[in-house]
Formats: sequence, C-alpha cells, structure tokens
Amino acid sequence: MEDQIPEGRRNQDLASLAGTMRRRGMSEDEIAAAILVANKQRCDPPLPDEEVQRIAASVGRYAPESTLLPVTLTLTKPPSNSIENTPVAGLPTDHVDVVAPIGGQQQQQGRFCRQTLGDLRANYKPTRWLIEHLLPIIGILLMAGIPGIGKTWLVLLFALVVATGRSLLGRFQTRQGAVLLVLEEEDSSAVLERLDALYAGLELSQEEGDALPIHVLIQQGVSLVTVEGTLEPELLRHIEEVKPVLVVLDPFRRVHGLDENDSGQMSALFNLLRQLQVDMNCSLLLIHHLRKRSEHTEDALDRLRGSSDIAASVDSVLEIGGQFGSLVVKHSKSKRGRALGSFLIKSEMMSGAIRFSYQDSDIAAEIDREEIRKFILQILSEGPLNQSKLWEAGKERGFGRDRIKKACVELEKERLVEQQVGPRNSKLFILTDLVVDAPAPPSTTRSQEEETVEREEWVL
Repeated sequence: MEDQIPEGRRNQDLASLAGTMRRRGMSEDEIAAAILVANKQRCDPPLPDEEVQRIAASVGRYAPESTLLPVTLTLTKPPSNSIENTPVAGLPTDHVDVVAPIGGQQQQQGRFCRQTLGDLRANYKPTRWLIEHLLPIIGILLMAGIPGIGKTWLVLLFALVVATGRSLLGRFQTRQGAVLLVLEEEDSSAVLERLDALYAGLELSQEEGDALPIHVLIQQGVSLVTVEGTLEPELLRHIEEVKPVLVVLDPFRRVHGLDENDSGQMSALFNLLRQLQVDMNCSLLLIHHLRKRSEHTEDALDRLRGSSDIAASVDSVLEIGGQFGSLVVKHSKSKRGRALGSFLIKSEMMSGAIRFSYQDSDIAAEIDREEIRKFILQILSEGPLNQSKLWEAGKERGFGRDRIKKACVELEKERLVEQQVGPRNSKLFILTDLVVDAPAPPSTTRSQEEETVEREEWVL
C-alpha cells in the first residue's frame, strides 16, 4: 500500500499532488478524480469530498506551467559550488521562456531580457502608495518591536484606516480597499474589545465598523507554504475571495515555520511572497520581533530577529519602541524614497475610546531622552549602582549602553548624579543632594474622569 497521509498533512500533501498534475496540463476534473482516490486510499482519516474538491478547484484556476505554481522553496542549501539544484523563483527548472520585449527592442531570448536605459525610462511608473511614504502598492512593510509593546493595536489601526480610506494618524494618506488579517496570537474577544475602542476613537458606530471590508483568520494555524515548498492553496483561496489590497501576517514567524536564521530559506520565502503579491495584487504587512537593545545592537535593522535577508527583502521597516501611550517609531528603511526617521505615536484612552496621533521627530527624540533620564533617576533613588548594574538594568528596559552613558553625562553636568569610588575601586553612580533634598512636587486634584481612565486596564 502507498504511504499513508496522516491527519495534519492531508491538505498539504493533496495540494502538492494537485499542483504536480496541473503543471503537467491535467484539467480540474482530472485532478479532482485523482486526488479523491488518493484521499480515500491514503489519507487517515480521509478528508470530506467537498474539501478535496475545493483543493482541486483552487489549484485548477492556475494555467499549466503557471508562474505561481512552479515556485518552490529550497529547504536545504545547495552546495556552494553548484547551482544545478537551485530552483528559479517563478519558473520550473526545466522551463526556458522567451521574454517579450519591455519598452524597446528585445535584446535576447531566454529568462533574461537586457534593456537600455531608454527602455527603462520609457516604462518608468512613479511609486503608488497604499500608505503614503510607508507602504507602496504591491510592497512589503515590516513592523518590528519587542513583545507586548502594542504592535497589534497598530495592526488594527492600519487595517481600519485602509478599509475606510482615512489618513493614518492624520498624516499619511491611504488607498481604500479590503484587508485580510491573519492573527495567530490573538483571541476573538481581545480583537473585538480593541476594535470597539478604535471604532469609538474614529467615531464609527459598532455597526459601521463591523461592516467594513476587513476579514480575519484568528488562530487558524495558517501556513504560507506546503511541505513541498509551494504556496498554500487554501490561503490563496481566501486571498482570491477577499481580494484584499492589504494582507497582514501577525506574527510573521508563526505563519512560515522555517528557520529565520537560514538566509537561503528566507530568500526563497520572500521570492514566494513577491510572486503572491504580483498574482494577487496586494501589499503585505509583516509583524516581527526585535531583539532587546544592547551595546552591540543599537541599530534597528541589526536588531531584527533572523537573517539579514529579511530586512533586505522588504520595502520598508518600522521599528516600534518607547512605551504604549508614547510609542517612538523609527522608519529605518525605505526602498521607495527617503526613510522618514523617527516620529512619535501618542495614544490617549478615555471613556472607552482610544485615539492615536502623530508627533514629529524632534519631540520623539526629546521624549526618548527624557524616558532614559527618568529611568536613571528612578533606579538610583533606590540606592547607588555601579556601571555594570546600571547597564544591565537599562538593557532590561530596552536602553542601550551608549544612550545611558550619554544621559549620565548630562545628569552629572546638571549636578543631579555623581560618581563615587566604591568597593575595589569600582565606580558608583549616586544621586546628589540636589535630588535627594528636592521637595516633592505639589499634589494635583484630578477629575473623576481622569481617575476612571487610570483604572482602565488595556491588554497590549
């Protein structure tokens, strides 16, 4: 008997078989008949016939020798001195195409088409933006931050402004269209509670918000690729049905299941994603994690988890730092124009509504500086610390050594912090008398509404 296909691999294996048959020119009916037999004889337990028919229909919509189906993901690196077993993204290994001329005369046949600069100029098209300056149409935006900083709030905000066609933060214009959210670490209740707060902040009723063209896949175990290294047909079916201008993958690592430190795997994965974008005419927002700052990894791109191919493959990178309420956003990469640098996203929660606003880079830098100074004064109020302990405490808060050093120098010049010699000639940072003897700030009377806001708990 043929090898059995266990539960958990049935969709992937049948889709792989269907893709092979389609590439060889078999019709949807022929594919359906074949994988129905395979399902009954090899799947344990068999899938419902309707599910098998959907797989055949999903694969059958591609033309034989399609530019999408033949793309495969190399899961093992080829020998460094050989390119024979390296698949070419978008083409089967035994296929040589004759490329039609682009602009001027066709210069050569095969997979490559040489052009003159005049040809390039004749076909130039200005960048069109899904989210102005941040995410081009058919582009990839990587949003990265440490866990729990509030990235999912921003994901839902991005989805709402695209679905409504409103500007983001009153600053960045958007193109209106449908959105598909793939949320693998959120539950339905948390998503709805956050959406209700965002609706109120955007002055949308619950009925108006729920009627927007936003579709969600929540904790569905979505996978981008099959075991054969092809794009998952079931995900493609959802994208084709929704026809989104934006697909959000949150978090990115949960939907690919590959080794993010393997540059070969990441490069091949992004080849698949680029083909997906072209075929489905959509942009991607990928939610990623940052390593904590250290003396060696102050730069945002260096702090991205995984291979450098991840940062190299995307069009735009947003680093999310600071604290929820005053998020410092650094636009650290843009392939389509100048990166914007740092700006601040302020959020205010009141009476069940959350509102986000934009502040420019100078204010963002000043707030970041004040956060570090406040941290140093707070931790030294608990007692003297030597340099290594201060660096270590700062690292836990996401502050790098160089930034803490700079803040300490400022505080020493202002005579708020000083150094003393400790045991074994170690240097101890302590607060000066100017801080220790300073009177407590006067108390302020807060409104009942402010006290109510402070008691509200928001899960990030």
